[in-house]
Amino acid sequence: MKKFLVLFLVVTLILSLCACGKSDESGEAQTDALQVGWGRENITPEFSVGLGGFSDSETRRSKGFLDYIYITCLAFTEAEQTILLFTFDNCAAGQAVVNKMRDSVTDATGIAGDHIYVLATHTHSAPSITNDEAGIQYQDLLYSSAVKAAQNALADRSAATTYSTTTKIEGMNFVRHYVMEDGTYVGANAGTYDTSKFTAHATETDPQMVLIKFDRADEAKQDILLVNWQAHPASATENGYNSISADFPGPLRTKVEKETNLLCAYFTGASGNQTPDSLIKSERHYLSVKQYGEKLADHAIAALQGLVPAQGSGIKTSQFIFDAEIDHSWDNMLDQANEVYDVWKSEGKEAGDFLGAKYNFTSVYQARAIKARASMEQMQPLELNAFSIDGIGFTTGTYEMFSDAGLYIKANSPFEITVVCTGNSGYIPSAAAYDYRSYESDTGYFAKGTAEKLAEKYVELLNQVK
Repeated sequence: MKKFLVLFLVVTLILSLCACGKSDESGEAQTDALQVGWGRENITPEFSVGLGGFSDSETRRSKGFLDYIYITCLAFTEAEQTILLFTFDNCAAGQAVVNKMRDSVTDATGIAGDHIYVLATHTHSAPSITNDEAGIQYQDLLYSSAVKAAQNALADRSAATTYSTTTKIEGMNFVRHYVMEDGTYVGANAGTYDTSKFTAHATETDPQMVLIKFDRADEAKQDILLVNWQAHPASATENGYNSISADFPGPLRTKVEKETNLLCAYFTGASGNQTPDSLIKSERHYLSVKQYGEKLADHAIAALQGLVPAQGSGIKTSQFIFDAEIDHSWDNMLDQANEVYDVWKSEGKEAGDFLGAKYNFTSVYQARAIKARASMEQMQPLELNAFSIDGIGFTTGTYEMFSDAGLYIKANSPFEITVVCTGNSGYIPSAAAYDYRSYESDTGYFAKGTAEKLAEKYVELLNQVK
């Protein structure tokens, strides 16, 4: 009888271990509990590259750096489901970049491409991902670093408990579209207007910062904090136009990590029409890039006391390919656009803008957009992703949505907390921005109404993963 009882206990133990231990695409044994891992790699090049963000990467070359730039990977596994969430310091993560990074990571880890999400922080002081010699060399560094970050994140996974909170931060981000004294609306890049006549902003901003903390059971591993904030990083130009920089996400992460001992990953929200500062004098805060990032860090650190356990469990994912209409309304101005573009490249932006004004172009960048759109098909596929982690909703995309779309998604999401993340590759303005002609509607590719359709589809996807 005793021998039988011992045998029974041994068999029971083996069956229990088999039931708990599962294997995901990477071949790592996992349990049914949420596992979270972290990987980060320095992607600051030691060679000179063109800097992206202002369409002059041919002449704006890096001559050093103000601070290091990074790629960060968060690995999430629950039961048999594993996803990888990347954020890296760059102006944009276009679909081509996302696809190449996915292919590299999939080859190295086995994680399926549709379970790999890639976002950019949108600094305008990072290398331009181009196909010239330096650009290709940088791509090699970027994709190999993504693989290392993913492998480290997968190896670093540990059981974790999810906590979340939100906080509202006023006076730290603004819609960069304005209402003038005479009631007319002015779009972005409003430097040609009398800013003293700006009285209000054309639409609402999103003052919500989302914080998600993953407390890991292994005391040897640091806990992880995900920060989501909707403002438009640009360039640390006050400290050097030709210097590589992470912009304000850099000092934000640095201060959070120094003062909390948390690993901090920053994700930009729907900020295509938002800016860290206002052109209305009474609203201006006059903070430097470093001061701005550190002040955001202070808000994030203070909000940590409001963290509560996430209300949900499991990982669920959904993806949809949306056929977006291209705006061909300016195709009849292609000859003029070519003329402006040639002047821009031969004589500089000022000369190009001067000529463009004669054709009612908002900037030389509109001329470039007209050239690009004229060769594009009527419909362009856009990838929409939604997923949930422990009852928190996420949306990701490769484009640059406006705060209006982000606010709509959050207001109509079935989740109490929704993290809206963007890759910032090309503007998708709200419909109103076409009515008063904004810089973004003139230089983007997509037709009026696209943003609203995308927002509605994101809500559908969130309902699917709820």
